[in-house]
Amino acid sequence: MKKYLLFLLFISLTSLLFSQSFRDENTVDLRISNARTDNGVFKMDVELKRTSSWPFTVPNIGYDDLLWNGDLQFSYNTLGFTEDPTFTDLNPNLDTAEYSIAISSAGISLTFSIIGPISPTTTLYNPTLNEWEPVCSIEWNISDPYQNSGIDWSTSGTGLISAAGFPSGLLTNTFYGSGDISLLSAEPSFIDPVLCNIQSAPNPFGSYSPSTELFITSPDKGQMELNVFNIKGQLVGTLFNNPVQKNQDIQLSWDGKDSHGNDLSSGIYLYQLLIENKLFETKKIVLIR
Repeated sequence: MKKYLLFLLFISLTSLLFSQSFRDENTVDLRISNARTDNGVFKMDVELKRTSSWPFTVPNIGYDDLLWNGDLQFSYNTLGFTEDPTFTDLNPNLDTAEYSIAISSAGISLTFSIIGPISPTTTLYNPTLNEWEPVCSIEWNISDPYQNSGIDWSTSGTGLISAAGFPSGLLTNTFYGSGDISLLSAEPSFIDPVLCNIQSAPNPFGSYSPSTELFITSPDKGQMELNVFNIKGQLVGTLFNNPVQKNQDIQLSWDGKDSHGNDLSSGIYLYQLLIENKLFETKKIVLIR
């Protein structure tokens, strides 16, 4: 009985070591970075980092650690965008790759492949070990700025393959970053603002004055919101959310805290005034700690 148990333990340890050695090879990190909005366009960058050796199946042939092709897939909010996304190659080592990008019910799919079969004249990409390197940037026209982008990794639809080919060259991915941000832009050129009266004093505030006073004359009637965003377009607080009458005078105070009562860091923040979900005005204020 003891010999049988020792045999099972040996098999288990062997399987574990084998599976671990397999996981230690063929690994890559993928990252969404620098998600932002710019004049009605959502933008984000895609990066990768080789985190292990990618051995070629034929020893000493010189194709170790080379990337051959990949499929990158992202979820997205169908309400936030119009038309199709576009991309820009950011890596000169992938200039010879063939790219395609498409959207479907599964999400955004970006496919790239090195041209031609592997041969001594094939130009493949050898990512530097343990260093983030750019792949591309993705841009998409915003159709509804009141939405979040909903863009994130679709792990089941993403896969990269080394020069070893499929299936031995299939890489194990680890995912980082997110593109899920508010689509409100700091300067929303896609909206025609209606002039209204938002005044804040002091501006800047925070170092000598712990709060700033806001004086608003409502440009219309209905449910009015006054939201505060950071410069990345992320909502940090709502200062007012109540029904108003046209030309109603409103006075508010803001102490530079977020919706959870935490002190915000120094920087530029944006007030956005909406009535019945229609944007009327965006104004900047500076917080100095």
